[in-house]
Amino acid sequence: MQSSGESGLYPGTICFSMAPTNGAAYNKYTGPLSAANQTTWISRISNTTNWTSYSSSTLYTSSSPNYSAGLTLTINSGGDIPTATWAAPSGTICSNTSAINLTNLITGTTGGTWSGIGVSGNLFNPSGLNGTYEITYTVNYISGTSSCPISQTNSITVNATPSAPTVTTPVTYCQNATANILIASGTNLLWYTNATGGTGSATAPTPITTTAGNITYYVSQTSGACESPRANIVVTVNATPAAPTVTTPISYCQNATANILIASGTNLLWYTNATGGTGSATAPTPITTTAGNITYYV
Repeated sequence: MQSSGESGLYPGTICFSMAPTNGAAYNKYTGPLSAANQTTWISRISNTTNWTSYSSSTLYTSSSPNYSAGLTLTINSGGDIPTATWAAPSGTICSNTSAINLTNLITGTTGGTWSGIGVSGNLFNPSGLNGTYEITYTVNYISGTSSCPISQTNSITVNATPSAPTVTTPVTYCQNATANILIASGTNLLWYTNATGGTGSATAPTPITTTAGNITYYVSQTSGACESPRANIVVTVNATPAAPTVTTPISYCQNATANILIASGTNLLWYTNATGGTGSATAPTPITTTAGNITYYV
């Protein structure tokens, strides 16, 4: 590629010095011209002994080979220059996504090195990241005594993972009591029965209180395509105690002095009806002025 002045670097050429000899101008490749593969040609071009410097344009033009005469050079297949091509991962990446093995994304030559924020070795760890990051893959091409880095940079976008929803825990019920639907503060809530795995439900559960004990429910919130860690709500169902132990019936003569009623139990509450009403912690004393039966409840 000769002009009236000096030659320019051919577009796309790598690992090539514009001053392969000590001459300031009129440099010409005078090395082997036989057919060869890409690697061999690059090695030839990089070898300074394959170049000659001339003191004038006239000497340059008159010397062999004469490239301006339309010389044909043959490049055989094989020995190709390595490529650093790779494809950025598809789909949404959240900051709580597991580390990505970048090696699986290479479509060119393997064995190179990775660089960029979040990169360690061949892994990209999105933990704590939020934004778009440029990741570069580099392979080295050795040509003669020269080492040429060939690289490709792609962008990986990481979306922030929302925090876990706000919940109130524990929630306590008595056995067989009517329970309310569980609630949490968050956006696009998903409810689970396990801390990990499973398929979330957008419908909040209502605890079952027929059996005493603890059961844990889990809830997450979602922002975009990123799901938060799960918050847990512990529901405690306390067993219903047995009725107090009492002595019944108790008999008095009319107008006799009665004693305060007693029962054996803990935190006793006394009632005048079998259901409903408000219990009193003070045990009643029966009234004996009228003959008949009266029932007390505890």
